[in-house]
Amino acid sequence: MRTWLRCFLAAVLTTPISGLAGQDEPADFLIVNGNVYTADAAGRFAAALAIRGSRIAAVGERRDVERLQGPATRIIDARGGAVFPGFNDSHIHVVGGGLALGQVNLLDATTLEQIERKIRVFAAAHSEAPWVLGRGWYYAPFPGGLPVKEQLNALVPDRPAHMKCYDGHTSWVNSKALALAGITRDTPDPPNGIIVKDPTTGEPTESSKKQPKLSSKKFSRQ
Repeated sequence: MRTWLRCFLAAVLTTPISGLAGQDEPADFLIVNGNVYTADAAGRFAAALAIRGSRIAAVGERRDVERLQGPATRIIDARGGAVFPGFNDSHIHVVGGGLALGQVNLLDATTLEQIERKIRVFAAAHSEAPWVLGRGWYYAPFPGGLPVKEQLNALVPDRPAHMKCYDGHTSWVNSKALALAGITRDTPDPPNGIIVKDPTTGEPTESSKKQPKLSSKKFSRQ
């Protein structure tokens, strides 16, 4: 299946790529049959480019760059896909970020009162939604560093609610969400995660999944 971004190039760009580099050594890669964005002032598109090491050696028509083809040169057919030079992002959540636009945004809520107000207002404004979803709460506003289900029960008593924290590693849910997920005091922790439970009753207080490198203190309930 063709996508708009069929071919992605992450190259270290130290010089403009507005033409041939003037070097005759064979290139390591040739990308052909592409829509190569040149990133120059004119915003042109070319059909092919050559890469030598971490630099773009040539960009232009296929015949222009094929003169840099050597015995060990690898040929990559972009099949009409887009090629962006020097565009490199090692960590991005496109789908999650898009979905979050339709959820309660807690990223600018720095106090417990602000968090509660934003969730309550959002739930009231979206009474038709089967779930109340949100993203972005911080640990600091909550006593002990973590929220509990009773707090979310009070804000959203009529349907399941799920609030993901700002780093994406912890989920704060209410009782209805826990029931739908089948999470009880007897549910074991998932791989690489912890279901936070009340130390006295053993009942789950939220569903929390974190990377092992983070402090276990964040999972405890005092």
